[in-house]
Amino acid sequence: AFLIRQAMAGNIRSKLLVTIITVSVLVMLIFGSIANYITRRQTLADVGTLQQSSADSHGRALGDFLLQETNSLAILANQFSGEVTIANANYSGGPTAIQAQIDLLDKEWRAADEEGDDTSLLISSRLKNETAAELREYRNTLQENVEVFLTDKYGAIIASTNRTSDYYQADEEWWQS
Repeated sequence: AFLIRQAMAGNIRSKLLVTIITVSVLVMLIFGSIANYITRRQTLADVGTLQQSSADSHGRALGDFLLQETNSLAILANQFSGEVTIANANYSGGPTAIQAQIDLLDKEWRAADEEGDDTSLLISSRLKNETAAELREYRNTLQENVEVFLTDKYGAIIASTNRTSDYYQADEEWWQS
């Protein structure tokens, strides 16, 4: 403000100098703002592209991992198709009678689980059979699989790597899916 008053009170040279400086400062501010806007916009676009690329890469890697796991589990499931067929054939009666049998075994399993009892005949028969041993070998090979078990077509456990909280799995959303 002091310089502007002095320039206005001064000669033409001072007035011209203040005008040139003022215009120069305004031009620099305008071009600086435009450059800042363009740089910010380009930086955001670059960051977005990098994030998209990273997400795509991670998505592909996760997809490949899940495909590998799915294939591995499909091979494992095919390996035990005979055991599942035998287990499915061991039931007698209609759907209501079969469900009643499973519910009774589930009740027995839950009671043993609450006591932490792996020696129960039902639980030990599912944890200590040849299929359970093969499932444990699979789990030890692919340690991402913390718990591995095999069920029949009704959702009852045939073999398991460890004691689960219940015997009947068909009431679980993941099993139904």
